[in-house]
Amino acid sequence: MSEFGSIYSVNEAAASVFSAAKTKLDWYEAMGELRIETMPKLNGDGSISAWERTFVRLGGPLAKFRNGDLATAEDGTGDTRVTFLNAASVVSIHQELMLNGREQIEKMFIEHEDASDFWLYDPLVSFFDITVESKFGVLTLCGH
Repeated sequence: MSEFGSIYSVNEAAASVFSAAKTKLDWYEAMGELRIETMPKLNGDGSISAWERTFVRLGGPLAKFRNGDLATAEDGTGDTRVTFLNAASVVSIHQELMLNGREQIEKMFIEHEDASDFWLYDPLVSFFDITVESKFGVLTLCGH
């Protein structure tokens, strides 16, 4: 089964919409209302899960990337997981990426993950640069 993942840059106002969502259906309806398909997007292909695991290993603010400030409930079905990071969390993650630097992150990454998934580093940093500048949050979809 192949994995997919996308990261969207979304207006901070989306937090109020997602905080009211109780079920995955509510989340999907909220994404439709927000017209998520029109928002800036980074296609992470099958690499987002590897990055989530690496960020959890690195700890601190980076670990929040996996579960976000808001998230759909894990249901064990392998269904798409959706998380939302508010703008302040995005800034913290971006700062940690810059503080750790490419070399340290790459070292940790290749110790535990398939090195072919490291391709996402530069696009991810660029995506966070733009999202921080815009004072936006991040919505991540990851699944099989």
